[in-house]
Amino acid sequence: MNVTLIQKSSATILIRIETDNICLEIKTSCVFDPFEELYIWLGMIRDCQLPATMAIDEEGYGVTLNARQQGDQEIDFTIEQWRYWDKKQAFVYLQKSMKAEDLIQCFYDGITDFIKERYVIPASSFVVLSNINWDSLLQKPDRVPNWKMRLAMYGGGKGQYLEAGIDTVETTLEQKELYNLRNFLYFVSTTSYDKVGILADLYKNLPVDIALGEIDSDWYKKRKQQIDAEYQVYDTRIRKKEERERLFELQKARIRTLKLGQLVDGTVVAFKPYGLFINICGIHALLHISMISQTPVENISQICQKEIFQLRGWIRAIITYLDIEKGRVGISTKELESQPGDMFKDPILVYQNAEAMAEKYRLNNNL
Repeated sequence: MNVTLIQKSSATILIRIETDNICLEIKTSCVFDPFEELYIWLGMIRDCQLPATMAIDEEGYGVTLNARQQGDQEIDFTIEQWRYWDKKQAFVYLQKSMKAEDLIQCFYDGITDFIKERYVIPASSFVVLSNINWDSLLQKPDRVPNWKMRLAMYGGGKGQYLEAGIDTVETTLEQKELYNLRNFLYFVSTTSYDKVGILADLYKNLPVDIALGEIDSDWYKKRKQQIDAEYQVYDTRIRKKEERERLFELQKARIRTLKLGQLVDGTVVAFKPYGLFINICGIHALLHISMISQTPVENISQICQKEIFQLRGWIRAIITYLDIEKGRVGISTKELESQPGDMFKDPILVYQNAEAMAEKYRLNNNL
């Protein structure tokens, strides 16, 4: 048996099932999305929760997929079409005896091949087959999952609510909150036609996985990376963080080129209550208020009033502090003064004698 999916339009997908003597097509659309239920139906077959039935009810006619235990190794797989709205009147479209794993493999191969080769996600995010973890159908879990509970948390399917499952969800606080979260994400996914909707569609089943203890974290991570690459979804906060980290690493590289006792020229870029920030070779070094002059400076406004330093003005200083890992540089004009208060009297003269004072500083500090 072969299962093939054909996308007739952005809103219509045909499921074609071929055997040796029959070929039939089941029409689906974004008006009614059966693929989550198909996933559950196959999961129930995999874990021997039989009989398993799912209905595809779309625009005036219906098809039912059935799987019943036939023996130790095989199941009876049938497809029935309803003659009328009364589901009791139906005729068998297809009937085949086969191993459960073969039936699962046929649907898995058809769906995953379609997603990989031909699937185009529609403008609305009602049907995003890529956001269902089809690989889990081929992995026998350590514990038997409750597919009926999963179906209940999905909403039960069109016209086939599992009342027992819904009651369980409604009476368990944790599951009820996760159920409500899933419904909210489903609402977002079906009303957003952009990257928000795609992501909401991906995560709408996460609360169900949490409730049933069946989270495949690696799959969610891999699928998120695929969405990021395909739709260029990129968190602005992550981008800003990476940019900050890049600039910080660049700043540390520049700091490594500096030395204690080095005389540097810079430009005043900011006044703060505790000092000035000076741009030296692309690094914002701190000229602390205590390092301006040997004569104590009580307030930075005192410097501004005397116009010793001006915004975007030129300055010379000695590097007196380096912390490469933290990206910090401390500088001093205090060490350039031959007498206390020279920076207040004649800063230009201090700068003219700066090289000699810098050499003296290096000798005194064994640099």
